[in-house]
Amino acid sequence: TLPYVMSRLLSPGLAVALVVYVLLRALLLHTAFDETVMQQYELYPMGTIPKLLSGAGEIPLHFHYDNAAGQLFTGIFAWPLYALFGDSYLVLKLVPALLGLAGLFFLHLFLRENFSERAATIGSLLFALGPVPTMMKYSVFAGGNHFEHIPFAVFTLWCFYRLHREHGGSDRRWLFITGLAMGFQLFILLGAAIPILLLCLVHLGQRGVR
Repeated sequence: TLPYVMSRLLSPGLAVALVVYVLLRALLLHTAFDETVMQQYELYPMGTIPKLLSGAGEIPLHFHYDNAAGQLFTGIFAWPLYALFGDSYLVLKLVPALLGLAGLFFLHLFLRENFSERAATIGSLLFALGPVPTMMKYSVFAGGNHFEHIPFAVFTLWCFYRLHREHGGSDRRWLFITGLAMGFQLFILLGAAIPILLLCLVHLGQRGVR
């Protein structure tokens, strides 16, 4: 049943980390909003794409592509949030913050499955308590492909470990899922080519050329 599945996924350690993550970001935005603002990197195209999608303009979406599609993804993700809560700057910043929650969940799942519950709890709390000048600030900075990339990267790592831990690296279904995850990761951030290449080399070392 759904309650049983949720109880298995939402462990006490993860619940604490999620609460800490949300409260700290809310406190940061409430007390130091101006310190998290970088208009020249946030408002275009991430802040304008959802306005265009809502009918405020007719510029084709692909014209807003920069050096990665993370900007497009962030803008599209903001579209339903704009519709629900209005087109404020605060709502735009909810996009990376919400994606961070997904990254936190997959990080906890990855550490718990491959190491231990204690490692998962510690890792999740370290993620939630990330340094204020860098990681915490970027978690409410709609840069398009910076913090927004993290859930895709962690999900890819979780898929890769699951492929090799449970299926010996040869299960076709999990090969497809892992490859699809890598594709989305690269779609969001071209710099993801480096960790993806490293994972491919690990796979090659595990399975051999054939």
